[in-house]
Amino acid sequence: MNGEAEKFKTEQRVFLAFAQTIGLNTNHLHIEKGDPTQGEPDIRCHTQGRVQYFELTEACNPALAAAKQPDHSASVNDGIHNARQTVIKKLTKRYRVAEPIDLVIYTAGQTLATDTAIVAAIKPLLSNDLGPFKNIWFFGKQTELLASTAPRNNPAPSA
Repeated sequence: MNGEAEKFKTEQRVFLAFAQTIGLNTNHLHIEKGDPTQGEPDIRCHTQGRVQYFELTEACNPALAAAKQPDHSASVNDGIHNARQTVIKKLTKRYRVAEPIDLVIYTAGQTLATDTAIVAAIKPLLSNDLGPFKNIWFFGKQTELLASTAPRNNPAPSA
């Protein structure tokens, strides 16, 4: 399996687990890989006659992700710094879709930082501008909506 196919397989697995935690009926979802050459996010989701996009990004420590064995030189701060830099990059990215886009920042065990530390480092970045995103989620041991442009009484995604 090539790198893109493997990446989509991982993203699909993560997305389905995430979708269940926010109450989306995964039995009625049709999930496709977004086409980056057309300016689409990672996941194109069809549900109830609507399309919504999801961009997924892993909060990880590159040293741990690349290591075949545990990297004892990796630090908690490396993972937090990388998560912040990744979110900054995502907030400035532009997509060529009209439908809503949610950003899902997930963990998969490749950081030494706790979910609480990662969320605390990311939240200040979201106070002024969500970039192209309607909702920004953190999906780790728990799922948390970090920021939303939706009205406060209904912050759930439109999918």
